Amino acid sequence: MNQSIPPILEPVFCCGKAHLTWTSQNNKPWHNPDRELHDRIYGSFLSFAVKRQKIYNFNSRIFNLPPRSRDPPVPQPWVPHDVLSDEAVANNPIKDDTPYCIHVISRDDFGLAYSHRYYAIPKNLNEDWTEISHVHWFAQGYKFRDVVDRWDLKCQIDHETFFRLELRPNLDLRKTVNVVAVLPQRRVCGGMGMGMGGARGGGKGKGNGKGRRR
Repeated sequence: MNQSIPPILEPVFCCGKAHLTWTSQNNKPWHNPDRELHDRIYGSFLSFAVKRQKIYNFNSRIFNLPPRSRDPPVPQPWVPHDVLSDEAVANNPIKDDTPYCIHVISRDDFGLAYSHRYYAIPKNLNEDWTEISHVHWFAQGYKFRDVVDRWDLKCQIDHETFFRLELRPNLDLRKTVNVVAVLPQRRVCGGMGMGMGGARGGGKGKGNGKGRRR
């Protein structure tokens, strides 16, 4: 009897060797009052990415899946969608009280972007993030049009693979509630495992969490 292959979630990055890399975007001012909060959010997302990568690697071995191509995908023609369709409104992971989303942009050697993926922050930073489809993002993503922090990562195996993580706050919430109050306290460790650099790790890949002070 053939064993059916269950749906396998794609990992966030190309592999487990994505590290923070130093760019002009990493020169962050000292006076940012939300720096500690942003680092906790980044650490939570990175832990989720490591977990997703481990699950994907395990399923790949179990079901003998072919290795993922490291080449950028071939651009597909854009198909118009109704942003207020039943699909876009139903089961949207972006809720009215979602305080932050992370936008992951994939590029080939700092060139044109070939992938845009979006993730909604969990109510508890120890839980998994929820990926947002493009249909759902087009319906509710207008609330997250600003970027308050960003991190640049590059694969240490394929040095032409580059990722930018953009932290986007819910602008509607800022009118009514302090978004810091709705998130639990969580200490971010520098070592995330699988070679992924920790918060503000400077892209050295040692996982000690010290990095370069900003």
